[in-house]
Formats: sequence, structure tokens, C-alpha cells
Amino acid sequence: MQEKSLVTKVGKGVNFLDAAKHRATYAELAQKHLHLPIAKRTYIKAHGHVAGPQSDTPNAGNQKNAAGVLTVGYGGGVTTIGPEYGVGIALERLVDAPILLVKCSWGNTALAGAWRAPSLDGVETPTEKAVREASNKKQAEAAKQAGREFTPRPAPTPTGKLQYAWGMTMPEIDKVLADPGKYYPDYDPKVGYEVAGLVWFQGYSDKDNPAYGELLAQMIKDFRKKVKIPKLPVVCGTLGMIGFKNAAFSEGANKGMLQASQMPDLVGTVDVVNTAPFYPMELDLLKQVMGTYAKGTPEYEKAMLIQKRAISNKGFHYDGSAKCFLLIGDAMGRSLANLMAGGEPMMSAE
Repeated sequence: MQEKSLVTKVGKGVNFLDAAKHRATYAELAQKHLHLPIAKRTYIKAHGHVAGPQSDTPNAGNQKNAAGVLTVGYGGGVTTIGPEYGVGIALERLVDAPILLVKCSWGNTALAGAWRAPSLDGVETPTEKAVREASNKKQAEAAKQAGREFTPRPAPTPTGKLQYAWGMTMPEIDKVLADPGKYYPDYDPKVGYEVAGLVWFQGYSDKDNPAYGELLAQMIKDFRKKVKIPKLPVVCGTLGMIGFKNAAFSEGANKGMLQASQMPDLVGTVDVVNTAPFYPMELDLLKQVMGTYAKGTPEYEKAMLIQKRAISNKGFHYDGSAKCFLLIGDAMGRSLANLMAGGEPMMSAE
């Protein structure tokens, strides 16, 4: 296929009707030139901010759909990857069974809000309550000194609705489990299926949230209840945006993942992968090098070419490093395979 006929992206709000065809073509190119494997018995159903046609919901740009054999191209575009690629390739290598991944992904979403567990609708965790009361007390004192009135922030009240991400994820899971053969061509209904695990990679919007551990623990419990597996293996990937070992667990989300994994009813079934060692320090260095050259010079253009070859998204988290996402996914996939086999969480070794 000629380069000009290979569509890799469409405009904002435009339905990507031929995404599957172009994703497959790009995957073949990536396999041939970059030696990136195309899975043999691992398939994926992706939903959310992915490259594919929209759902049946009008103007639902946040509910794109993509499905097929696992390859590159199930990130935010048909040329990009997220951790799902490394997760699936690792599982295919380590698990003697056909695999179907269900990826649900939206940017700029918080565990405290969009992913809030249904059982916490209108309910504060102990830490959230303490933070709210301390803030009200501090603001009340400041208002008193300033001679003005102050209305304290009240405790939350139930909404009776699933939050943004939960409200899109749960129906998607129900849809896939109701008809696995629609997304896995060789599915045998006589054999059936097993919900084998959950991989959780989120937290930037909650990085300073002291209640993250409590929220994550309840989210895991609610998800396990949803799929009716009380001890479902769960693997969490930390925010590895700081490439220094002593800072790997210094903020809210990462500390919260560790806290949740050690809670009595979760310990031994929840693993935490430290992704900091995979942070692409070389791309930070490349940015510094680029800053020493004027735009348009041969040196600058050469550095730009290197950068374009290295990134897998818009270059925000992890500098958009494809290598980083591949390594993160591989580590989480290996961790999940270990838990599925009855192994102890691997984080204890680190």
C-alpha cells in the first residue's frame, strides 16, 4: 500500500470507519520493519479514547470502538500503543490459553470522580471526610478573622448514577461477556470463559489525593463483585514519570496503590508494578539537546526525526515513548500471569 493511501488518523469528531483496515496494514509494517509481533491467539476489544468508529451513541467521540487480533494500533490511534500491547503479548507468551483483552480508556479521569466505585456514591472514605472537615475548619477560621460569612462544604449526597468512566465501562464488559464469540473468532461456548484478572493503570489526575488507597481498594471490591470473583487477581502500574528510585512512591496515587495492596482483604491478590525504571530518560535528554539548536538547522531536524521515531502518542505522559509503554505493559502482563498461576505478588522482591 502506498504511503498516501494509508490513513493513520482522522479529524476531531470524524468517524474513523476504515480504522480496522488501516490498523492491520500498519501492524504488518511494524512487524516487518520493527519486529513488533502480531498476536496469534490474543484478541482485544477496546472502547473509549481509541482509534475506531464511534458507538451507536450520537456524537460520542469518547466512546470509539476497536476490535481484532492484538497488534500495535490500540492506543489513541492506529499507529500508537498503550500498555495493553505489552500486557497482551506477555500473557500470550506465559499463559496457555486463548486471551481476550477488554480495554476501557479515557484521558483526564480521576479515581475520586470518573472512576469512583458505585458503592461510594454519596459516601466519603475516612480520609476524604477528614480532609473535608479540616478544610472547612481552616476556611471558617479565615472567614472569622476577615469578618465574612462562611458556608462549609457539606458531605456528599447520593446521585443514584454511575460515574462517567464506570458508566461506560460496565456496560462494555457486560456486552463482551454476553457474546465473547463476537470478539474472539475461535471462542468455544462449550468450554466457556474465565474472567482472569484486572490491570489498572491510572492516577495522574489523583497524584496528590491522600485518599487514593481507600478509593482504589473499594473500586477493586466493587469490580470483583461485578464479575463475581472475590479473589480476582489485580495488577496496578504506578506512575513512573519520575525516573529516580527514591521518588517512585512519593505521591498520592503510588502510595495509595501500595496501601490498597496491603489491606487485609486484598493482600496477596493485588500486585503493584513500579514503572519508574522504564521512564525514558533519553527523551528528556533529547529535548535538552534540541534546545541547544535553532529550529530549522540540520542538527535540530535530525533530533526531531529521532523524536518522531521514538514516540507513541502526543508526547505528554512518559514523553510519548513507545518503548516505555511496551516495557510497562510487559511488566504488568508478567505480574498478572504470575498471580493467575497462584504466585505471590512480585512487588515484595522490589
